[in-house]
Amino acid sequence: METLLGDDAQWSLICIAGPDVGKQIEFARGEDVILGSAPIDGVISEDPGVDAGHVVFRIRDGRPVFRVAPGHPEVELDGQQVARGRLRMGQMLRIGDSLWRLADEDSAQRAAKWLRAVGDRVASAAGVGSIEGFSFTRMFSEVVRRHPDEEVEDHLQFGSYNTTPSVSDIDTSWPQPWFFARTAALAVVVYVLFALAVGRWANPHLVPGMIGVGSFAVPLAVLMFFIGVNVARNISLYQIVKLFLIGGVVSLFVTLFLNDMTSWAFGFLPDQYMAMTAGPIEEVAKLLTLCYVVFRVRYRWIHNGLLFGAVVGCGFAAFESAGYAYRIGQDAYVTAFLQLLMQNGADQVMEAEHAARTFANEQMRENITLRGALTLAGGHIVWTALVGAALWKVRGQRRFRLSMMVR
Repeated sequence: METLLGDDAQWSLICIAGPDVGKQIEFARGEDVILGSAPIDGVISEDPGVDAGHVVFRIRDGRPVFRVAPGHPEVELDGQQVARGRLRMGQMLRIGDSLWRLADEDSAQRAAKWLRAVGDRVASAAGVGSIEGFSFTRMFSEVVRRHPDEEVEDHLQFGSYNTTPSVSDIDTSWPQPWFFARTAALAVVVYVLFALAVGRWANPHLVPGMIGVGSFAVPLAVLMFFIGVNVARNISLYQIVKLFLIGGVVSLFVTLFLNDMTSWAFGFLPDQYMAMTAGPIEEVAKLLTLCYVVFRVRYRWIHNGLLFGAVVGCGFAAFESAGYAYRIGQDAYVTAFLQLLMQNGADQVMEAEHAARTFANEQMRENITLRGALTLAGGHIVWTALVGAALWKVRGQRRFRLSMMVR
């Protein structure tokens, strides 16, 4: 039996998943409520799949009904594409990428309270405050906007004593990074040109360019994202480049040193167990490298630690990826050349050399692409950024002491 609304009843649609999660649409008899992306809409959606004035809700004959405005994408009611319909208790309505559920006012309030409690518990477990006002769409809205060269040049002037904003001038709203997208696009275009040239002519003089640009493209783009979210803008490009170079090399050096120590101490273990030590060793090496910066009281904000961690992770990831690409290319070349030489004889050395070089270039391109994808999925940069933020949070406003890491 369907429940009808009384004259004074108020019902709500609550978003339980998607970009609009936690939002509510409250409507009563005789009132139209519009869900859309425009500021004049009754309920403003942050879902990229929702247009201005997208859906109109009202009560009709004791039941909530809806209709999609002409020219807008249809919605899904219990999995069916519809442009209008009636809602029953518990039904699911998908609008854009968000999933909404009809409930009475008490149920909606309980659900909203539960969603907020879950978010607060996650934030509490992470040691941060509750997340308020975040919008994925708004955060990346500047990516699609055109930025002239003059704006780019101004954007990259930060971190010196003359360009660091005072605390009162820092924008406290969610950051809107955009330069990372331009960096990624430029680096990917250059890498693709190198890869196409190497694939077409197999010229060994182009291989270092392909390895260098390909290995650094994604790490640098991700690093630019972390620079964009450092709202204090108190870390100069000089400091970032210096830590990128020094931190990347030092963390690799410490990793190799710890690998030698581990092999000496646990070399009797099977290879599969020794391989499991790579992750902890690399993370410890990057943590020790971060200690080079954490003693500097000037950089006291947690997002400074987030950025410094990303810088060290970026250097480590880029140099390591370049090394992997080079080694895989060398191994593939030697293996393929020897096999072809044994099969075809010494009179076909030039053909074997060209075929082996082509095969090695393909293996390098595959490895560069794979490691770039892994960097986007997390990898060294994100993990070390989290370590940096945690390290700065532990330090707080005090001078750092090594004992803080073991408490």
